[in-house]
Amino acid sequence: MSILPNVTIVSPFRDCAAKVNAYFDRILSIQYAKRLRIIAVEGDSKDNTYDALDSWRAGPFYDVIALVKCDTGRPHYGSIVNAERFRTLATVFNAGLDAVDLDWSDFVLMLPSDILYQPDLLTRLVVLDKDIVAPFTWRHGVFYDTWAWSMNDSFFLNFQRHGSDLGTQPLKMTTIGGTALFRAEVLRAGVRYGLEDVDRGFCYQARKLGFTVWADPTTHVEHP
Repeated sequence: MSILPNVTIVSPFRDCAAKVNAYFDRILSIQYAKRLRIIAVEGDSKDNTYDALDSWRAGPFYDVIALVKCDTGRPHYGSIVNAERFRTLATVFNAGLDAVDLDWSDFVLMLPSDILYQPDLLTRLVVLDKDIVAPFTWRHGVFYDTWAWSMNDSFFLNFQRHGSDLGTQPLKMTTIGGTALFRAEVLRAGVRYGLEDVDRGFCYQARKLGFTVWADPTTHVEHP
């Protein structure tokens, strides 16, 4: 692409005031920074996460960051399969997507606030020019999101980063989860996270409308 498209990053935050500065340090490292907007969705925090985010909105990101408040009143679950947790996640994620300026944005990146990534993350995903595309998420060298990811309606199994050969071309998927880049047309069509199945629901809705879902085996992020 000769002209870089506009990208809005949507990130949820909860009880992570001490990690807000590190999040924005990573954002500043992205090899794309001049064509970014950021939507930070905060809710239900018991610390000063909102104030920490607001201080950045008054600083170097004053013209590109929007802060969305989304309190659900629900507990802070760990990474488990739980209907109430899924409803909470989908509610918060969708609050961020609903705040995106779809007239300005060409793509939207859903980026959990604690994910670690390389500065070329966006350029690697944008150049693929897919409706929905995700990098592979790892934790301690093991593929992380086996629940949300599926190919040909079969779920991925755990595998080691260096013990698998998935090639270098994008893989057509049934569903993906976690960090993901969406073409703005997907959101304009009304696709949102499912209240009962979160990422899976998003992908099911998108595919029903004719959009395609992909994963890039050459691009990796880390879940700390």
